[in-house]
Amino acid sequence: MKKIESVLLIDDDNIANFLHTRVMQLSGVTNIKTALNGREALVLLSDFKPSLMLVDINMPVMDGFQFIEEIQKQNLDQNILVAILSSSSKQADIDKANSLNVAFIEKPLDMEKVNSLIANMDEN
Repeated sequence: MKKIESVLLIDDDNIANFLHTRVMQLSGVTNIKTALNGREALVLLSDFKPSLMLVDINMPVMDGFQFIEEIQKQNLDQNILVAILSSSSKQADIDKANSLNVAFIEKPLDMEKVNSLIANMDEN
């Protein structure tokens, strides 16, 4: 079974970032960085290559879908599992995630969802 070595959490909600950081720490991940929007995340990616990125949809400056489109355009998503982590349950958001070929996970993140992500990494 693969292990998640490092994570980039991208969400404009500091409380969500804190809680999701704790879940990832409980799953054994110690290298975790957070960004409050897609633009901040792009800056972090210049010197941080996570094995997993969890991206919220609705954020200021650059939303999650814009961020994913940009990293795909720049090929910054190579060897990185990218997933939308959102409270949205809109079918249009799920369809958009599918069209971008990324997983869609409903908040809140929990150990069961982390284990599912790890299993997904094993399949790829």
